[in-house]
Amino acid sequence: MIPLGRTVQMGRVLQLFENEGDGTLPRLGTLLHLYGRSGTGKTLCAQNTLTSLAAQGFKVVRISCSQVFRPESIFHLVLRQLLDGKGCDVKIDHLSADEFVQLLTASDLFVSSSQRAVILFDEADLLRDLNDPNLISLLYRLHSLVLPKEVSTIFVSRLPYTKFRSGTGFASPFQIHFPSYSGVELKEILLQDYSTQYIDKLINPLFPSISDEQRALIYGATKEMLVSLSNV
Repeated sequence: MIPLGRTVQMGRVLQLFENEGDGTLPRLGTLLHLYGRSGTGKTLCAQNTLTSLAAQGFKVVRISCSQVFRPESIFHLVLRQLLDGKGCDVKIDHLSADEFVQLLTASDLFVSSSQRAVILFDEADLLRDLNDPNLISLLYRLHSLVLPKEVSTIFVSRLPYTKFRSGTGFASPFQIHFPSYSGVELKEILLQDYSTQYIDKLINPLFPSISDEQRALIYGATKEMLVSLSNV
């Protein structure tokens, strides 16, 4: 599903992962940086891309950088998802950067010669809080460091790539900007059928014991309000 108002951005993302041949298999080794303010559909587009690639046989890894407190945590999270229950005797804790890359390139436990992988780093701007420019440089060069393994990386951030680059040794990614939604787009999003999910998130913490009848009344009132706003 393409998020509302993000047809252009989603199309560019998918195009980058398409072969120039028949267009059915994603291209490998892609480095992609999606950026824009919070709530602009970046993560949803990235997740939809991973879903599409997984259906085509890609091994997909999702990393939330909000769960990362030290560099080796990223190495562990990536390898644990790529390992997926195989090679349980392989040590993946407390790895150095060199050991991490060596495991990715030397072992078929994670990415076989016939399997492609894509790693999503969501909230990537939080990596800057680790104050480790070598880690950021490593992750942005990972797709080239693990050759001949075919690993693509997608970074989702509120910040443009220029805020990550420090000195030399940085690969230049494909950059796709996600602008803020217009007022019309926001109204359309809120008026979609799944808007009740957002209402649930608002009322459940405040009224955990609300009845179905009361919930229906809130839904109805909210819908009427949104419809009136759309006519403004």
